[in-house]
Amino acid sequence: MAKPALADTLIQTPARFLPHLNSHRQGLIANIFQNRLEKAALIIKYEDTHNVTMTEMATKQENVNLLERSKTKPPKMYRVVLLNDDFTTMEFVIEVLQAFFSMGMEQATRVMLQIHTEGSAICGVYPKDIAETKVSRVMEFAKQHGHPLRCHTEEN
Repeated sequence: MAKPALADTLIQTPARFLPHLNSHRQGLIANIFQNRLEKAALIIKYEDTHNVTMTEMATKQENVNLLERSKTKPPKMYRVVLLNDDFTTMEFVIEVLQAFFSMGMEQATRVMLQIHTEGSAICGVYPKDIAETKVSRVMEFAKQHGHPLRCHTEEN
């Protein structure tokens, strides 16, 4: 069986025997304990630094994502405009405004009267793809019901 190292023997020495050891041995034991405490402190410092670094990295990543989001511009908005004609009934125009532009009866009536008196009216403002979809659906709906109702988009 291998003989244990002197440092291990001294560390395992009960505290009640330490006063009987000579000062040299007490100094040696104190140094060993100090070294082990320093190593433990270094390990703890490394772990703390490592965790903080990971947190900082996550924070930096979030900041980069926020910066990237702020660089994107909102989409250009387009107005959907209904045009007046002499053949489409006022009731049909109100029905279109309610069905495709989510207007209540009163608002749809006001917009319909504006179309009738001024020749056109803005029915809504949307991003380009939504505005174009609304125009195509309104035109299709009008065609299915035999009305020559026209609408188009304009950049806002």
